Amino acid sequence: MSRVVRGHQGSVMALAVLPDGRVVSGSRDNTLRVWDIDSGQTITIHGDASYMSIAVISQHQLVAGDDVGNVHFIILPE
Repeated sequence: MSRVVRGHQGSVMALAVLPDGRVVSGSRDNTLRVWDIDSGQTITIHGDASYMSIAVISQHQLVAGDDVGNVHFIILPE
């Protein structure tokens, strides 16, 4: 079985999975999205550049790199 979720307006360039199973995607549309596949809820984080890489620090912390050389430390809501 597969499932497709839609929401980004640009190409998805990076993906990561949080310990609780949520999926984080980074896009050329200057957003990070946190997808809760079970509930259908999405958190959108806006930036000033395309997100090209994502690393998970913990269930509520990410680090992401953009295409202009910035590193973003992100704390997700609980």
